[in-house]
Amino acid sequence: MSYHGAPIAGARIELNKALNASGDGIAATAKTDSRGIASFRAIPEGRYFPDSPDGLLFPLYLIIEVEAGQASGKAVKLDWPDHSIVVRNLRGRFSFSEEPDAPDLPLRDADVELRDIYTSQLIESAHTDTNGDFELATKDPGIYAVRLLLPKKKGEEVEKRDVAVELDPAGKEFSFPELKVKRCDCPALNCDER
Repeated sequence: MSYHGAPIAGARIELNKALNASGDGIAATAKTDSRGIASFRAIPEGRYFPDSPDGLLFPLYLIIEVEAGQASGKAVKLDWPDHSIVVRNLRGRFSFSEEPDAPDLPLRDADVELRDIYTSQLIESAHTDTNGDFELATKDPGIYAVRLLLPKKKGEEVEKRDVAVELDPAGKEFSFPELKVKRCDCPALNCDER
């Protein structure tokens, strides 16, 4: 197994019995070596599809057939990507200050969501880190809402603040400037650009 010609080492690969009259299940598991090779031994005859608990995606059409009396050493070569998916990354940072003239502090461990701006459907969610940074991703260009969820000062309810962003079809990465969050009673997100 390789990615753009470089071996994929240390990846766990499973051979799953293809659905048929005898049922399904994991027939064997192996880990790729430094050359990207995973070896399976004493596999019963049948049809298998590869899978990986490490998140590697295999083409749906890939079925490995083991025949009775087949000589050992049959090789199946996979080179990623079979096809590429462009992913657009969205990065940003949130900060706040406790007093109007106080220095800015990072907004830590806040929930951030990427939502479809028209349907409000959740695309992806993340948390800000110790610096107030977050990263979200989607494969589709378009206009989205970045939603910041803030616990209210009193009670357990959550305050929602949205800011619209457009992910350009030509771009793979988008960053917006650091946003300073101000608390107020209005529903819109109040931000100072940095």
